[in-house]
Amino acid sequence: MVMFRHEKTVLILLSIVYVIIGCTNKYPTIQSLGVMGWFGLGQLLFCIISWLKRGNLFISPYIIFLLCLYIFSFGQSFLWAFELDFERTLVDFYGVTIPQIFDAQIQALIMLAFFHIGASYWMTKRKVDYKNKMYKPRDCTPQLKQIGWLLFIVSVVPYTTTLITKVILSATKGYGALYADEGPVGLDNLSGFIADYCIPSVICLFIAYKDNKGLRTFFVCFLLINVLAIMALGGRTNAVIILAILMVMYNYLVKRFTKKWLIASMVGGFFLLQILSAVANIRNEGLSNVGKEGLQIEDNAAVEAIAEMGGTMFCQIKTMELVPSHYPYRYGKSYIYAFTTLIPNVGFWKVHPAKKESNLGEWLTDALGLGYGTGFSMCAEAYANFGYMCFLVFFFWGWFLSSVFGKIETSTKSRDYATMAFLMILFWYFLKLPRNNFINLIRPVFFVAGPIYLYCTKLKIRRH
Repeated sequence: MVMFRHEKTVLILLSIVYVIIGCTNKYPTIQSLGVMGWFGLGQLLFCIISWLKRGNLFISPYIIFLLCLYIFSFGQSFLWAFELDFERTLVDFYGVTIPQIFDAQIQALIMLAFFHIGASYWMTKRKVDYKNKMYKPRDCTPQLKQIGWLLFIVSVVPYTTTLITKVILSATKGYGALYADEGPVGLDNLSGFIADYCIPSVICLFIAYKDNKGLRTFFVCFLLINVLAIMALGGRTNAVIILAILMVMYNYLVKRFTKKWLIASMVGGFFLLQILSAVANIRNEGLSNVGKEGLQIEDNAAVEAIAEMGGTMFCQIKTMELVPSHYPYRYGKSYIYAFTTLIPNVGFWKVHPAKKESNLGEWLTDALGLGYGTGFSMCAEAYANFGYMCFLVFFFWGWFLSSVFGKIETSTKSRDYATMAFLMILFWYFLKLPRNNFINLIRPVFFVAGPIYLYCTKLKIRRH
């Protein structure tokens, strides 16, 4: 259809419509929230179809990230669109009002629209003909194997030990016990720092041994065991991300998913939401204290899972309430100061500038006087920095992330596996971004993904 070839124009017009609705509807009701939910659902489907119309795969990093971004930023609005009842509603949660939710919906939809506009801009400007491409990257598989095994051997013990310890603690005392005390910092967290290399090392080894069925199966089983362990301790984010990584790598490197597999994935996604709802009960009480009713799959379990994930909009709502009435706009400070995490605090500062200026999750928790961490979100951070101009930040995010995710597929076609490993590791970290702070991406990019890529490419050049 013609409109899918002009998705940028359509999304800009939709954004203007959202502004008009926001300005004219002075007294929104719960039905107003449902109407905006339908707008959001239509916009999401439009973005997915327009992405596929450009020849991209459905099981792809961009689509997976887009779905996560919409669910965490706008999930409860979808439920209001279908007039569904759910316990974890944001209405009246810590004083949240319907007009506040409505205002947050308007801003979120505009940001999400410009996210895809930025992505479409990158797709339009990309001019690469892979069939006629003259340059063929040199084979870096030996380097991927070397660095993959080295990091796996070094990190698997501290990673597994830490995971088992957390499972036991969560099972006996509940998920909240994992964050009861401040975590180790500096040299005291050396084992934790080393453990962070485990999943990236498995990504490298899966890519390097993509044609070795035995080893490939070993790595798949290792990751699936991790998924089960993470869910057992009450975690969900990393478990879902690992599953997404497995699907993407299998789809690109082993065998493309057929339509039957896509249907099976949708059914599997529904049951995954059911499981995530049960995991929420484990989080609250601990595995040893959860009764049979807590582990039971309920009819509305998928609804409650979406409601909980969509509750991340709370961060945006409260940020819009506090900024700029009580706190000034940051004008990019949280993004800029995040890069200071590359500099360890060795006595230069009493409080590291990154902790003070960039950790907005802690800022919001302290500002609200809550006894638990609120987390944060991309939408909330963009608004905290630039207010109603936050959609420009999302335009950049769309352009940047689509270029990263899009190049995963192109690196597969060109067999540039060093680049693919680098980008898949970025995907592992970036998929946490919809409900996180930008600050949490800097160290992984520079200290994990970057060194692996440099090792493969630099050693490759020396040998050739």
